[in-house]
Amino acid sequence: MFNESFWVFVAFVIFICGVYPLVRRSVSEYLDNSIKNISDSIHEAAKLRDDNTDLLAIAQEKKNNAPKEVAKIILHAKNESKRIEKLLHDQRSRLMGHAQHLVQKRYELGLAEIENQLYRNISIQAFENIKNKNT
Repeated sequence: MFNESFWVFVAFVIFICGVYPLVRRSVSEYLDNSIKNISDSIHEAAKLRDDNTDLLAIAQEKKNNAPKEVAKIILHAKNESKRIEKLLHDQRSRLMGHAQHLVQKRYELGLAEIENQLYRNISIQAFENIKNKNT
């Protein structure tokens, strides 16, 4: 009643019905894994984009603030330069006063030394004159 073609067809349908759930499950798992990987990649790319957007905003803000920072640094440098210049001037004035004082002291000590030497010479001369008169 049924020929061979029919039984081959029935066997094929049974085979397909038996294999279909396995194939379907494998294909479904493969597609799920692919969707998950693609989704993870999209989320990672979005996170990187957000991070880079934040970094770009920070860099842009720093770039915009750079002229103000440069002006602030230059002003600070000028103020420091004036302060150091004043300190150097004050120090120079003190050193010059000290040097003048030392020169004056040395001059006075030199005069005192000359006076002492003169008194010694006069004393020696006087003793020699007294000694010569006594002899």
